[in-house]
Amino acid sequence: MSGGSGRLRGRTSLITGGASGLGLAIARRFSEEGAAVAIADLDEARSLEAAGELDGRALGLASDVRRPDQIEAAVERVERELGPIDVLVTCAGIGVVGPILETRLEDWNRVLDVNLTGTFLTAQAVGRRMVERGGGSIVMIGSINSRRPVALRNAYAVSKAGVLMLMWIMAMELGRAGVRVNGLAPGPIDTPMTQAMHGEPTRRAYQESIPLGRYGTPDEVANAALFLASDESSYVSGHMIDVDGGFDAVGMILPEGA
Repeated sequence: MSGGSGRLRGRTSLITGGASGLGLAIARRFSEEGAAVAIADLDEARSLEAAGELDGRALGLASDVRRPDQIEAAVERVERELGPIDVLVTCAGIGVVGPILETRLEDWNRVLDVNLTGTFLTAQAVGRRMVERGGGSIVMIGSINSRRPVALRNAYAVSKAGVLMLMWIMAMELGRAGVRVNGLAPGPIDTPMTQAMHGEPTRRAYQESIPLGRYGTPDEVANAALFLASDESSYVSGHMIDVDGGFDAVGMILPEGA
């Protein structure tokens, strides 16, 4: 990570799913740039531990993004202890691997409840307050699967496609109030989730199809999140930015001599 230059100094951020993976990398980057950071995660102990790693003002708390009452309680506590939320990053997400014809309804519902409905409920709760105050930045973590299907990741891909549409709708409806809504579409990134879901054949296939030839790092996603959270993107709204090493730009990479 690069040193901070205070681009978020004086601002308060809330990051759901912030106790590990992409969320934790974003929390660290925001803290480095001067933001007060609230980390909300299903696991309170991990949230507290993650917040304790940050140098600046930080708060760790438990929140289930499937529960409107817990979201409201978390948002109220963040604003009471750290100040009005200027930046929201919806990073809470899960995935289930399996063929579509064998996907159980309970697994389908669980993935959509966390990834899509949880994003909606959190963005709605914080968005209402941002509209009242006349500004803010919401960053939704989508996926390259928001636009491209992937085998054996059916519920995950559908949920992230929904996040893309939700981002567009909220950008359209909240823009007049000065609230910017954007998203990030990470490609294959080395996180605990991808390490658990991507076996060696999957990793090899991705690396052969990505123009940069490698998985990305959480810090690279965090840098893109910082751009969308800061004033450097003050005229950017309604965009899902790919952080994927060029994966979405290509159809197929042929071997040399083909």
